[in-house]
Amino acid sequence: MGRFFWKIFLWFLASLLSLSALLYGLALYKLSDDSNQNHIVERLLQQRVEAVAIALSYGGKAALQEYQQNVGRVLPRIWVLDQNNHDLLGRPVPAAILALEADQMITRQVKSTEGVRYQLRVYNPPQRLTDRFLPRTQPFRHRLPSAERLSLFVLVGALACAWLAWYLTRPIRILSRGTRALARGELDRAIAPQLGSRKDELVSLAQDFDKMALSLHNRQQALQQLLNDISHELRSPLTRIRLQFALLEKHQQPINETDSQALGQELDRLDELIDQVLTLARLDAESHYPLDDFIDLAGLLSAICQQAQSEAQAKGCRIECDLPDNEIVISANKELLRRAFENIIRNAVKYNPDHGQVRVNLKQQPGQRLSIMIQDQGPGVEEAQLAAIFSPFFRFDSSRPKGGYGLGLAIAQRAILRHGGTIVASNISGGGLAVHIELPFAPSRLED
Repeated sequence: MGRFFWKIFLWFLASLLSLSALLYGLALYKLSDDSNQNHIVERLLQQRVEAVAIALSYGGKAALQEYQQNVGRVLPRIWVLDQNNHDLLGRPVPAAILALEADQMITRQVKSTEGVRYQLRVYNPPQRLTDRFLPRTQPFRHRLPSAERLSLFVLVGALACAWLAWYLTRPIRILSRGTRALARGELDRAIAPQLGSRKDELVSLAQDFDKMALSLHNRQQALQQLLNDISHELRSPLTRIRLQFALLEKHQQPINETDSQALGQELDRLDELIDQVLTLARLDAESHYPLDDFIDLAGLLSAICQQAQSEAQAKGCRIECDLPDNEIVISANKELLRRAFENIIRNAVKYNPDHGQVRVNLKQQPGQRLSIMIQDQGPGVEEAQLAAIFSPFFRFDSSRPKGGYGLGLAIAQRAILRHGGTIVASNISGGGLAVHIELPFAPSRLED
């Protein structure tokens, strides 16, 4: 057991013993306090005086005699005195009763059925009366628990506190083992199922821990896959370049135009791949990108569409742009947005069938939002893969043509997110893929 367990155990045990001692002391005080017991006897005597007054008022002397015969031996004698201090029942009145001070007696004025006024007088109870009329409380004052009972009470309390401390610290021990396993690289260990049927904040913490471990596991796998893909993509052009140089060295001939173009294309592919990888790495690593360029988004989309027309015409495709006539000026990072939209539009052209159509639409939405929709007429993407197409080096299934490195949409997604926007891909019911982008729009003026 760890130190946290012992802290909780000792805290519970100390609290239990302190509370028990407090309750025992209060009970002992209430049941053994002399003034409290005297107060109880005084209340009994007051009730007795009230009963005598009622008997005398409504039944006269006869009712008083009958009452005294029934209960007179239970409590001290009550004297019924007239104006001459003579007792109504003819009992001799001790001089001590007549000499009592006001705080030493209980009195009551009452009128009999004959109209005569009497004073009821009784001696206020001393301690010996308390001992007489409350005999059960006297032994309790000196009664203390035996050593055996005290030991049993402490043992049972300690066992209860130990179980409670174990129950409360068990999730923490499981979480501690989970964090150590996570530090060793065991990212697939689930903690929440080990807590059983508990329903508390510690279970929520364990579930969050499992989500974090799963996220780290997925990131580790994605990073490993990314490194594998980068290695593969770099190895292919490097192998071809090395082969070209080996052939040239073997034949010892000057490089011709065809070989020069082939080497140039491979170097361009390497340069493009390295540029995309570095861009993706910067987007993932840097927390802040300056968004201080004022650009006309409609003009930017129009320019990108015109540049992509040559690729579209080679396939017999056309690009239709539905853009507003007025300028849509936003504050952004021009290079990031240009690369994002260029990747998406060129991707749509690449996967569009021959003689197909790519549509680019820009319109302003309520709430200062801009909506950009880019649609192609290609085969679309399986529903299970829609969210994955923005992952680095993602490869479509065999229904879509091959080509590229699978980094374009990943860069586009991160660039849009950097601008506070959203990007979602969905299949079109009639066939094709639609990429819907939303960007925040605060109307600005172009700087001179």
